[in-house]
Amino acid sequence: MQHRRVEILPSFQEAYDALSSDVQERVSEALAHFTERTADNALRPEMKNGFDNVWGIRVTNRYRAFYKKFRDSDGAIFCMFHVGHHDDYRVLKKLAARVSFTTQVRGSGAPSGQDGLRVTLQAHYGGAAKPPKR
Repeated sequence: MQHRRVEILPSFQEAYDALSSDVQERVSEALAHFTERTADNALRPEMKNGFDNVWGIRVTNRYRAFYKKFRDSDGAIFCMFHVGHHDDYRVLKKLAARVSFTTQVRGSGAPSGQDGLRVTLQAHYGGAAKPPKR
């Protein structure tokens, strides 16, 4: 099975860095399972009520990793934007509104042509996304 495409946004990394080392370890494990599509039953992905396109996966009983799901020509991409307490709704409301999705078409040929067409994804959260720290 193909791995999920996951983008770690700066807001997620900042929240992750503020967690205790044991919770960070659990977050890393959950993200690995999510990316590899293993243990989806344990992660319990669910859409958050009252939010537009905000999803969460279970890290522990108290902590969730939150993301928005977008699509491009290559399929779904999951933009992780926060990790924190499952009931952290004020933070979610503030951050979720700032996560957007754009695609840029690059390559030779006019927009109507298909020659050398390449579609790239960029998720925005007050700046460009950076790769996850490992």
